[in-house]
Amino acid sequence: YNTAVYFQRFSEKAKQQVEYITALGDDLYSKKILAACRKEKIGTEYIRQIPNQLPGLYLINVDPEGER
Repeated sequence: YNTAVYFQRFSEKAKQQVEYITALGDDLYSKKILAACRKEKIGTEYIRQIPNQLPGLYLINVDPEGER
């Protein structure tokens, strides 16, 4: 996703369209990912939504100084 965002931001100047290809579930996180893609003008035509599944997520917690 992060790479798609940066490519799309760059590609808007070059008049190119970026598509994101992945599988998501139908949960709240998946809906937020889809909404974020659309907000960034990333194509979602090739995103497959699978009922009753969750997206693969990974989170990093950091302390107030920004260390993991």
